[in-house]
Amino acid sequence: MSIQYVLVNFGGPRNLDEIEPFLKSLLRDRDVVRTNLLKPIHHFLFGRIASRRTRRVKQDYQAIGGKSPIYEDTEKLADTLSQKLGSKVWAF
Repeated sequence: MSIQYVLVNFGGPRNLDEIEPFLKSLLRDRDVVRTNLLKPIHHFLFGRIASRRTRRVKQDYQAIGGKSPIYEDTEKLADTLSQKLGSKVWAF
């Protein structure tokens, strides 16, 4: 049996249309943004913050090619590690 590895990252939007859903998912996650707010209030408040941030974040992503580089970087890193380790490296 060969050893296999898993390489995990936090992820990022793969195109400009994914930015708002990504930010909402990220900011509404209570393990990422910890508050003592009731869940519906937390969900509403951080959903609004994500929506307001989207325009500025889209401009930042446009400046770097319209997407997060983390997906492709992680895939390249997994391929390189797989070659170096002589084992399968799964990227998520």
